[in-house]
Amino acid sequence: MNLPLVIILVIFISIVLMLIISKPKKKIVKQKIRQDINESLPNVYKINLPKQINKINDKEITNIAKKVYDIFLKFSYKDLDLVKLDKKEWHTWQVSILLMMYKHNKDLYIPKPEFIFHKFFINSSDEQIKTMMKSILKKYKMQVNILYSRDILSKEFIWTSRDMSIIFYFLSKYKTYKK
Repeated sequence: MNLPLVIILVIFISIVLMLIISKPKKKIVKQKIRQDINESLPNVYKINLPKQINKINDKEITNIAKKVYDIFLKFSYKDLDLVKLDKKEWHTWQVSILLMMYKHNKDLYIPKPEFIFHKFFINSSDEQIKTMMKSILKKYKMQVNILYSRDILSKEFIWTSRDMSIIFYFLSKYKTYKK
């Protein structure tokens, strides 16, 4: 047999073997990344918010969120029956403001959450809170029309006190969660 032909054949076989061996490693890495994503914080970056909210600066978003929180405090949800937290009394504009805080990596300092939130949330694990927050993000993505104006979104009462409790509790704790 011809020596150059043998060398070319050996090189070709080596390249094919290297390609075959390297492909499974890439699949393992992809699976590991997907696993990390599933265990991480809820992904708010896939959520589009109304353009009007995107125009508000961080300081103003934080101030508005604090005002919404002050309203939340006045209702004193801590001792309510858990079923009563399912009443729809919060509007989409308020929720959008809070989601913008999370999207901009802002947290909300809440001193002594055990005096503010229902024991259901206080006793929930970090993973349970993350899962509940993921469901809120999914609801937002599926039900909110971000093209609506502030006026329309302020009349869209589709959010429950439970939803707001989850969002506020999450905003107060998410930076302490393991990523």
